[in-house]
Amino acid sequence: MDETLVGQLKAFGLTEYQSKALATLFTKGEITAKDISDYGNIPETKVYAVLDSLDDLGFIKTTLGRPKKYKAIEPSKIIDSLVEKQKKVVADLEKKKKDIVKDLSDIYNISSDSRSLKKELYVKGDDSWKELAKRTRSMKKSMYLIGDVLTYERGFMEKEYMDAIIEKAYEGKEFMVLFPEELDPSVAIKMDSKTSRDFIKLYMMPNVRIRVTKIPSNLSASIIDEEDVGISIHTDQDVWDALYTRDEKLAKNLIDHFTTLWEGSQEVNKHLVDMIKNRIKGSVKVFN
Repeated sequence: MDETLVGQLKAFGLTEYQSKALATLFTKGEITAKDISDYGNIPETKVYAVLDSLDDLGFIKTTLGRPKKYKAIEPSKIIDSLVEKQKKVVADLEKKKKDIVKDLSDIYNISSDSRSLKKELYVKGDDSWKELAKRTRSMKKSMYLIGDVLTYERGFMEKEYMDAIIEKAYEGKEFMVLFPEELDPSVAIKMDSKTSRDFIKLYMMPNVRIRVTKIPSNLSASIIDEEDVGISIHTDQDVWDALYTRDEKLAKNLIDHFTTLWEGSQEVNKHLVDMIKNRIKGSVKVFN
């Protein structure tokens, strides 16, 4: 048995027994099923099924008479046929590739997010904003935001975080944001031009709802997808510590509190939007 030939035939998509049967026929010529079983080391209980499968492929011919004998067709025709079959398989995979890649990417991204975001994480200093940006980018549907003046003023300056907010807003994710009454919207003037333009456009998006209310100082919170909670405490010296945790019960309690504040809050009216535009006019071009 020429094992090299068997391996070459298997590389074109044939099974091991099919490859052994053909290799035997190529080297022995016209022989019986019993001979193919013996020379090809194929169990007698399987050899007829193997030969039938090769006959269905058109790779062998049989002779009349007893005992029946088998003969392979020209090797080039067999190889050409196998190559065409593999081409069809590849073409079919190419057609399916787009859907498969999308499905697998969705699964991978969800899995990656769940692996990379720890259930509980305590972060100090500037890393707290980087972690919030990371968790914002993992958002699948919604985010609640509440904070005092210092929180928003600092948040507006964190480009990575603002980029994550803007990215998700443009994807259509839902945002409910509570601004403190004392917030000076002119802080947007300190952002780079593109971020400022996108920030203003957030006010016009139907999926971004912003209201103003009285908010206690030194405390801010975020709730992502109704389970991922971030609570941040800071000092007047602008030092930030944050606790992030995946806790549906805590998220529900915070959402209930948020809803109570929301019901007593005021709409961000046209006057405020115009004031923001006027404050940054001359520093950035608001709309293209």
